[in-house]
Amino acid sequence: MYGTVTQHLQELRNLFSSKDVTEGYNNEELVQMLVVDGCALLYFMCNINDRNPKPLMLKFDQLCGQLMLPGTVINDLTPYLYHNLIAYEMCPAFNHDFEFFSYFSLMDSLIDDAEDVKDLRAAGVLQNLLGSDEDVAKLFNELGHVLSHKHLNDYR
Repeated sequence: MYGTVTQHLQELRNLFSSKDVTEGYNNEELVQMLVVDGCALLYFMCNINDRNPKPLMLKFDQLCGQLMLPGTVINDLTPYLYHNLIAYEMCPAFNHDFEFFSYFSLMDSLIDDAEDVKDLRAAGVLQNLLGSDEDVAKLFNELGHVLSHKHLNDYR
């Protein structure tokens, strides 16, 4: 992968709508960043089990429904990956349906504290390799502050 990225680096640089996005990086730094981001994205895709999503029962007073969510592994690379996915999705050079934005917003709405993470782990929705359940709750709550519907509307 490293060789392929190096071979096509100028072509990859040209994919960015704004030249200032990549001009601060020399060739070696940009290749390393693209390879790491690519590997992180592949890792994320391999750790989402969308063929067998786990059901999560949600109850609201008299209402009851079932929400199917894919199982997700949360580890020490996840915060970096999620921020990169948000940045990628907000890039104006690409047409997106904001799937990651929607997923992170949903997870932020479901997670307020460590107890919520514990419930999602018990339902098989989250696998916590990051540390404490509080760390996972903090991650999604911080993402919720990064994401605002105002920003989403700005990019549509």
